[in-house]
Amino acid sequence: MQYLDEILHRVQKPARYTGGEWNTIVKDWGHTEVRVALSSPDLYEVGAPSSDLALLYHLINQHPALVAERVYAPWLDLEAELRRTGTPLFSLETQRPLADFDLWYFALDAALTYTNVLTMLDLAGIPVQAAARERPLPLILAGGACAGNGEPLADFLDALLLGEGEAALLEVCAVVRACKQEWAARGGTPGRAARQELLRRLAALEGIYIPSLYRQVAADDTRVVRLEPLEAAAPRSVHCRCVTPLPPVATRPVVPFLATTPDRPSLDLGRERIRGCQRCHGEALPQPPRRRSHDEVIAGAEAIIRHTGATSLALAASGIGDYEDLPALLRRLRQRFRDQVAVLLPELPVTAVSEELLLSLGEGRKGAFSFAPVAGSPRLRQDLGQPITDADLLRAVEAVFRAGYEHIKLAFLVGLPGETLDDVQAIVDLTQQALTAGRRIAGPRAHLSVAVDSLLPRPHTPQQRFPLVTAEELAPRIELLKRGLRSKHIKVSHAGYQKLLLEAVLVRGDRRLGPAIARAWQLGARFDGLAGHLNWAAWQQAFQETGVDPAWYAYREYGPAEPLPWGHLHDGTAPGDLRPPSSVCAACGLAHRLDGTGQDAPVSPTAGGA
Repeated sequence: MQYLDEILHRVQKPARYTGGEWNTIVKDWGHTEVRVALSSPDLYEVGAPSSDLALLYHLINQHPALVAERVYAPWLDLEAELRRTGTPLFSLETQRPLADFDLWYFALDAALTYTNVLTMLDLAGIPVQAAARERPLPLILAGGACAGNGEPLADFLDALLLGEGEAALLEVCAVVRACKQEWAARGGTPGRAARQELLRRLAALEGIYIPSLYRQVAADDTRVVRLEPLEAAAPRSVHCRCVTPLPPVATRPVVPFLATTPDRPSLDLGRERIRGCQRCHGEALPQPPRRRSHDEVIAGAEAIIRHTGATSLALAASGIGDYEDLPALLRRLRQRFRDQVAVLLPELPVTAVSEELLLSLGEGRKGAFSFAPVAGSPRLRQDLGQPITDADLLRAVEAVFRAGYEHIKLAFLVGLPGETLDDVQAIVDLTQQALTAGRRIAGPRAHLSVAVDSLLPRPHTPQQRFPLVTAEELAPRIELLKRGLRSKHIKVSHAGYQKLLLEAVLVRGDRRLGPAIARAWQLGARFDGLAGHLNWAAWQQAFQETGVDPAWYAYREYGPAEPLPWGHLHDGTAPGDLRPPSSVCAACGLAHRLDGTGQDAPVSPTAGGA
C-alpha cells in the first residue's frame, strides 16, 4: 500500500499492523466471492487473543468462496498518520483498504470501545452514519457480548448478530454472495434500493437484527421508549442463535508478534450457557450443554501446540465445574505433554476444587488460582442463591495452597441490592481468614489479589431493572475495603467510578445515545476502557450538547411492566424469565429458581442440584 513504509516507522509497535504472523491465512482475492473483515475495536494486544474471532477466521477461510482478514483499532499515533497521509485503514493480511471488503464484522465485547468503532469506520472512508451509506457493501455487522443491547449503536451499524455467531455469519455471507451474483447479472452499480433489498433478506435470518427496519416510539412516559417494526420484513422480536453441534476446534490460531493479554492459545471444552449471576453476563444465554469429548480435547490440544509452539494452553468453558471427569482429562493432558506444557484453568466454582483435581494439574508452573465468592456475607450469598459457606471457600483455599500455589485471586461484587456495610465488612473478614490459612500453609510467600467490581445492572441479567449504585453510596464501601485489607500480602483493585457510570449508561441506553456517542468521538474520546484514557470531559460535553441525562439511564429503576430498550432482543426465555427453573449457573455454580411472580429467588443448596 502507498505510504505504508513511510507510516509504520513513525508509530509505536509497528508489528501491530504488519500482519504476516505464523498461521496467518492469505488468499487470492481473484478466486473468492465474499471478502470479510473480522475486527475487534481494541488494540491488537487485546483483540488478537480472541478465541471467538479466531474460530470465525478459521471457519470462513475454510470455505473456498470466502476470505477473512483481520483488523484492529489503530493506536492514536497510527490514526494521526493515516489522517496526515490520507491513507485508508487497511487489513493485516493483504493491507487492502477496508472499504474493499463486502462484510465488516465487529466483535463488541466492551461498551467502552464504542467510539473506536466510529474511528475505524471513518479511517476506512465509510460513512459513520448508516443512513448516509449509498452502497449496499461493505455491510457493517456487529456481534459479541454487547450485541444484546445494540440500540446505542443503531445509528452506525447495518446489522447485529445475536448469540453464537458461527452459523449465522456464514449464512450472512451466503446472502451477500447471492445478492452480489444477482447485482452482477443485472449490471450497473447497486445503490440504495439494492442496499434495502439486502437488509430485508438478512432480517429473515434467525439471530440477525436490522436496526433501520425499526423505529423508536414513546411509551407512557415521554422519556420511556419502545421499538416497533417499520415493515413486515422486520420480526417483532429477534432471538439469539445457538450453534449445535459445536464447530471443530480451531487448531491453527494466529501466533501474535507482540505480547498479548492473555498471551497463550485457548481451547474451549464446551458451552453450557445457562443463565447465571451478574458476573456471568457473558454466559447469560439459556442454551443446552454442548461439551467436547476427552479425545476431541486431547487431539485439539496436540494440534494447537504443534502448530503454535506454545508452552501453555488455557482450557476455557462455561460450566467447567460440571465438565465430565475434569481430573481425568487433566491427567491425560499432563501425561501427553509431560509437564512441558502448562495447562491452565479459568476461574473455578469453589465446589469444583478438590484434591484430586489439584493433583491432576501436576507439579508444573503454578500461576494464580481464581475464585469468585461474589459476596462476603452468607446472607448476601444466600440471596444470590450461592450454595457455598465460608467454610467451603476456606477449605478450597487451603487445598490450593497445599497444592503448592502461592497466589490466589478472589473476585467480589459491591453495590448489590440490600447490601449493608456489614456485608462489605464480611468481605474483609473472609479475605483475612483466607490469608491466614495461606500463611499457615505457604508461609510469607502466600498472597492474595482481591478484585472488587461494582454491580453493573446489565441487560438480560437478573439485575437488569435495578439502578446503578451511586458514587456517594459506593465511596464508604470502597474505603472500608481498602482500610480493612491494607497488607503487603493483599493487593486490592477497583475500577474508577466514572468508567463504571459511563459503561452503565452505554449498556442500558437506547437509540437516543447515538448522537452523544458521535459527539464524544468528535471531541476525542478513544480507548475509554484503557487505564488512564477515559476522556470523561468529552463525554460530559457530549451529553450536555445532545440533551442526554446520564443519570436517567444509570440511576433509575425500570418498573416491572416498563418496556426495556433491549426488550425486542430476546435471549430465548419468556419475558421476565431470567433463567430456567431450578437451574445452576454453569459459569460460577450459583443455584437459582423463579418464584411465582417471575422475580429471581434463591434455591437452597439441597434443592438446587447441578
